[in-house]
Amino acid sequence: MIGGGVEVPFAAGGTDHVFTASVFFADTTFLSESAFTNRGRLRESDGGAANTESAESVSLTLDGTIPNTELGYHLGARFLSGGEGDPENDTGMVAALTRTWELGNNQAVEAIGEVAYLVNQNGQDGDGVYGTLGAT
Repeated sequence: MIGGGVEVPFAAGGTDHVFTASVFFADTTFLSESAFTNRGRLRESDGGAANTESAESVSLTLDGTIPNTELGYHLGARFLSGGEGDPENDTGMVAALTRTWELGNNQAVEAIGEVAYLVNQNGQDGDGVYGTLGAT
């Protein structure tokens, strides 16, 4: 992707938060090729979500810690403008919670739970719901 964004940190409720906004489009330069496997260069005529040759796609996120808890959060929304031949635009939303437990001796366990909902996934007529649970 090619684009740019802005990040705005702020404090609210006694904790720190970060709001991020980005605009972008799919990379169709020579850099869209792979360094190790020749998958070919992306062209605007290939279509696909965000493949529009101009910054028509948007991502908004909010990250931080829920006040008076030990839970971190991530909220996000994206809009990927449909490319050439795509019947729809791709819209998605995500929500996640994280929690870290310190174990001592510079060791910790971090858990994450996330749900994502995609409308017209990949610019096609079809929605998707994804759930993720993980730990490190």
